[in-house]
Amino acid sequence: MLDESLDSLIPGLRRRSGISEFETKTKNGRAFLVASLYGFSNNKKVEGYDAAVYAVSSGLQILVTNAVGTRRPVTCLQAAVSEHRIMATLNAGRECKEYEVRAVLEKGTFAHYPAVRLMVDFLKVPPYLKCIGKELFTLVPGIAFMMGLSQKEERNPPQQMELIVGQNYPQAYLLVIRLPNEVIYATNSIVPAIQKIEPFSLQALNGICSVNGKTITTFNKEEIRNVMPENCFQILVKDCKQDSKFLVMMKEQSENPEYREVMVMFGSMNIHLRVHGEKLDVTDNAGKIKSFPHKVRTETGADSTIEIDLKKNKELVLLAHEYGLEKLTYDGVKIKVEVNDEMRGALCGLCGKFDDETLKKYLTPTGYSAKNEKSFVLSWVSPAVNTSVEACKLQHEFVEDSTKEQSKCRTDMPVLRCGTNCTASKTEDTTVDFHCRSSDSTEILRLEHRTVQYHTACSCE
Repeated sequence: MLDESLDSLIPGLRRRSGISEFETKTKNGRAFLVASLYGFSNNKKVEGYDAAVYAVSSGLQILVTNAVGTRRPVTCLQAAVSEHRIMATLNAGRECKEYEVRAVLEKGTFAHYPAVRLMVDFLKVPPYLKCIGKELFTLVPGIAFMMGLSQKEERNPPQQMELIVGQNYPQAYLLVIRLPNEVIYATNSIVPAIQKIEPFSLQALNGICSVNGKTITTFNKEEIRNVMPENCFQILVKDCKQDSKFLVMMKEQSENPEYREVMVMFGSMNIHLRVHGEKLDVTDNAGKIKSFPHKVRTETGADSTIEIDLKKNKELVLLAHEYGLEKLTYDGVKIKVEVNDEMRGALCGLCGKFDDETLKKYLTPTGYSAKNEKSFVLSWVSPAVNTSVEACKLQHEFVEDSTKEQSKCRTDMPVLRCGTNCTASKTEDTTVDFHCRSSDSTEILRLEHRTVQYHTACSCE
């Protein structure tokens, strides 16, 4: 009865069609949570909103549109969540373009003490909210005085508010509130209701990938077992944005497979790290580097300096902050790559995307998800890069199988094969997907899982 009366009052109401428009507009696939709110005004006019929540690579996206009439978004919320930081942007108004508020909540250190910071930027707000905000700010000094807080005048960004709470003693906290025209602070507040803030550094926001022998610990803290082909580099970490800034590769040293050889590329600048005899050896485009610390100048100028140092414990440290590569450490056996939080989701290679994704952890260069870690690690072999006389003799090829009548099958991703005039001397068996088509059609008939041989070493004429 209720549905019949509702339909009679809302002729032509598209009960759920708006959600499909959400999906088309955002290109984020199907929403995992949908909500609708409808109501009647005094003149029995229907009003309401549709809301849809999407899971995107960086976090969550929430869209709200008018339920009737023009179905344009009126509120859009983007949220990105990491282990120690939450970032959110709220847009509102017509097409979500009239108003904008951004907020960042993060853990870190303040004056060497563990702290939590909330920063809010009021980039575009309605005039009436500006008036309310100004009225509230006039009350702040009196409230601060009554609470025993200190205050001083200070010119800060006019559309920003910042709150910092830090723990300087087991039972005492420091407080800093920055407003457009003043700062309110306290250095020894007793706030028993607040739990202890565990000590950590903002460096915890960085991504860390490490290599120890044949074990790789990815940015997402997954451990994978590596298979290293003979004389071939593997892509460990790559900036996969369109304007890629750096690339880190590694391989076994041919004269001593216990050691790893590392190549770091910044545009046309190549830095080569390896073990020579019992010593660590570093070369760049200008030749061997003999003294440390050493600064490498790239073609982009003085603002893009790469620093290399040799520590007393026989460990090489490479710093390239401007490129997003915070630190690379290398001792011949162990490798550790640290990238800053701005590279989140923009990386690829054996170390992963640095996006906290756990379902698609075996992404290959072609964009396919490998069936297992063995085919994953072998997909990131880069045969084109050679630094020694013993060049990589492998190449990536699609494997076809035409043994079955009436159909042709082909791997959905290339596998390693020895080059021309070479035969495999070492192989690794692993499972891959084959797409099978009829002999006279391009239509995919079925998907099969089969075991194939990856070549990992070659013997050539």
